[in-house]
Amino acid sequence: MSRFKPALVALVLSLTGVCAEAATLQPREDVATTPAQEDAAIVNFRQVLANANRQEDPQGWAGAHVHLGAWLGVKAERLPGDAGLDMIGEAIDHFGQALAVYDRRADNWVVVQKNLSNARLAQARRLTGAGRVQALRKAAAIDRDIITVQTFETATGDWAEDQLHLAKVLLLLAPEMAEAERNAAYTEVVTGARGAAKIFSRDSTPEEWSTLQDALGTALRGLGGTADPRGDLMQQSVEAYTQALKVRTRKAMPAEWAQTSVGLATTEAALAEARRDPALMRTALKRMDDALPVLKGGEAETAKAARAKMQVSLAGLAAKS
Repeated sequence: MSRFKPALVALVLSLTGVCAEAATLQPREDVATTPAQEDAAIVNFRQVLANANRQEDPQGWAGAHVHLGAWLGVKAERLPGDAGLDMIGEAIDHFGQALAVYDRRADNWVVVQKNLSNARLAQARRLTGAGRVQALRKAAAIDRDIITVQTFETATGDWAEDQLHLAKVLLLLAPEMAEAERNAAYTEVVTGARGAAKIFSRDSTPEEWSTLQDALGTALRGLGGTADPRGDLMQQSVEAYTQALKVRTRKAMPAEWAQTSVGLATTEAALAEARRDPALMRTALKRMDDALPVLKGGEAETAKAARAKMQVSLAGLAAKS
């Protein structure tokens, strides 16, 4: 399902004759769209913009940019390589045009900013090196700006969702940072996740709750890797991942189960090293072996490399025990 959303306000139908048709074509998170629907919506909103006038109807003009940007974002998810990256860049440009009109006090400002952050995250996933880091930094800055508007007090549920999105961005960005900045990013994730835990629960919002626990586990492991002589943070990481796996089961959510299992195995391996515990290292290896058949692409390669290091560590621990 698409992460991109249209503007909250309906477009002014008097803009063009096609606008009424175009306004019914809105990407939704809960409904899958077809390539033909996406292409039709993009064509329609391009026509809307060709006939729109910012001076005469700034809200309608901006709304058309948001709708077109959202549909381009949806379409880009299907496209490989440079074609998808270029379409994401075009979506970003349209969101920027809309933000030239929308006041940050308006609901539409938040919607566009969320779309823009999603687009920057999607862009980062297709980039490498400095370009990837720059896109992630921009996404994080946007998320932080949104949180100053959708606060815990004024928009509690939205604030919690925003914290989850920021956590996702920071966990991708942190490994690219120097130690001090990296630890600050992990601390920001832990603080935000624990705040959001006051909103999300396993019973009422299991998917968000488990995602929150997974993010918390990853951030705590990141912090524990630099200054955790007693292993307290690593143990908290284990507990958070274990909580996530109560929802992210292999049967119900296989991809998420594998992702969290790898995170838990990685933390267990670090604890095994610190405690000189070959039994715990074997547990970590078994968990990694269980998850590997489910993983794909880069995640699988990363997990295989981690497993190889665990195997070497186990040999060393066993020799000394």
